[in-house]
Amino acid sequence: MIRALRAALEARQQVRERYFNTEEYEALFAQEAQLDRFTLARIEIERHTGLTPAQKQAALQDAERELSDEQRAQRANAVAHVAVAAQTAVFDARGASDNERYAQRRAQHGDAAAQQLAQLDREERDWQARLNDYAGAKARNASPEQLQQLRQQLFSAQEQLRIDAALAARP
Repeated sequence: MIRALRAALEARQQVRERYFNTEEYEALFAQEAQLDRFTLARIEIERHTGLTPAQKQAALQDAERELSDEQRAQRANAVAHVAVAAQTAVFDARGASDNERYAQRRAQHGDAAAQQLAQLDREERDWQARLNDYAGAKARNASPEQLQQLRQQLFSAQEQLRIDAALAARP
């Protein structure tokens, strides 16, 4: 897969170089090409089985240094949700209190983001509680009519579309 991706990028590069002069290429494609090279490097690093996690992290940081400041900022914004999700998973795993979550998030992301994330935590707890209620009714062998009534009582029409998938995704 990596070879095919590299070959496709090189073929595209050759076409661009054939039809555009240096100034045109720089204006139209230079930043995109730089991001493509970074993405390819990132994939290769992540798939490299001979590297330890620490070595992979160092290699990823080296590859990211090749990006412009603007590109690094855009990339950081684009993947910020991944870090927040990982932080939330750590909070959940250790049973962090709402106050601890808020304080750490406020220090890291600011007050507005911490408030929004606290709201998301509340919504997630509510969703999980309603799923637990529904799963409990299913486990008690409630009738199809009772389950349907409970679905309508506990979940919005939009949420009802996700119930079965959400229950199936649980460990």
